[in-house]
Amino acid sequence: MIVTMRVFKIVLFCFFVATNLNAQSYKSDYQTFYSFGFPEKYITNEYQSFCIKLDLSAQPTKVIIDGEAMQSRTRLEYNTFFQEDQLINGLSSLINLRYDKDCNKMDGKFIADIKIKDITYYGEIKQSSSGETPYYFEVFYGYNVVCQLKNSMTNQTFLEKTIVVKNSHSKPGADKNTDGTPRIYNFKTKAEVKSYLNKYIEENLIVNELIHSIQSTVAPALSSWLDVQYFPNTYFFSRMSKEDKHPFYKKINEEIDLFKNWKKANSEIQTNLLTLEENSEFVKNHNLRIKGDNVNAFVDSKAKERYNYVVASKNFLGNFILKMEAYSKEFDVNDKKQKEAVWACYMNIASSFLFLNDFKSSLEYVEKAKVLDISKSKVREIEEKNLSLQKDYLNFFDADGNLKKDLNNGYLKYFNI
Repeated sequence: MIVTMRVFKIVLFCFFVATNLNAQSYKSDYQTFYSFGFPEKYITNEYQSFCIKLDLSAQPTKVIIDGEAMQSRTRLEYNTFFQEDQLINGLSSLINLRYDKDCNKMDGKFIADIKIKDITYYGEIKQSSSGETPYYFEVFYGYNVVCQLKNSMTNQTFLEKTIVVKNSHSKPGADKNTDGTPRIYNFKTKAEVKSYLNKYIEENLIVNELIHSIQSTVAPALSSWLDVQYFPNTYFFSRMSKEDKHPFYKKINEEIDLFKNWKKANSEIQTNLLTLEENSEFVKNHNLRIKGDNVNAFVDSKAKERYNYVVASKNFLGNFILKMEAYSKEFDVNDKKQKEAVWACYMNIASSFLFLNDFKSSLEYVEKAKVLDISKSKVREIEEKNLSLQKDYLNFFDADGNLKKDLNNGYLKYFNI
């Protein structure tokens, strides 16, 4: 009897789970768009040019094993591997400021003073659960990049950022050390590991990996700190799983399907809903209209191509928003199935506004979706992405919502799309 009841409970539980899953009419459909991402800080309109000054620390390389400082190694010789010209080649436009090789005093010029400091090799001792040789090690390398922007006339620092890097040494172990002794990876005691690492921590080309890390880290870090980036971002969208239940389910799915087709073929929209008089108030209130052809503000062909992509994306998503808004009005929220469709429309609109950097409108539709009390985790996902994306973007605006007056002109073209 006890067994029978237990089986009955399991069957009943499975029935309710299956019923709940089958009842869900929406499905996640993540879409990726390229867009412009705004930096943590901005350069003011006081500056029109810059130079780069690299300070590769003369300090010896530190060695820390199991938290204990050991004898330092000789200074890393990497002047020939990493120079100012290599750094500027790794930067993006840096808002089209003029690059000057000479760091002389000049009005309107700042010095990007880049210091590589505290280069360190770390040996961390680990212990496995069994065996005669339970102790082993992991090797890391680390350094600090200190970026200071200084007025070339006064040498005063007006912006500063420190980037702390610590990476695992990823090279596979060799059979022998450079002195011909066998490479050992497991030990009986901690003391044996510490002694071994102190002697051989620079093996397996760790110096090469460290230099490559410095080369590949500094320029992107400086660029993301100050420059507008062009990168892919993925957004949550929703489609309906049971098209036969309501004719507008199919329409929602058809619009989602257009995302992939549009991005592959870059096809033009047949009917631009943004230009229709009936939509004019919504378009105006939510800043959906393209501000004009501003392509010539972008200098090279790649920059122009990126601008045109973002403009086309804004136009496409603006039309998509209007369709989702119209579809949401075709459903009855008192009907459970149709309420999920309204929720899907609201979520699609919220994500679209996120891409357009209209964080206020995105949160407006997040709140509408919250009221429907469906998939709180997905709503929270968009809400958190909203707060994350707007953090740097809003640095460019004053308390009244206007672009700050001291913004460097190089940034302005990104706000005229």
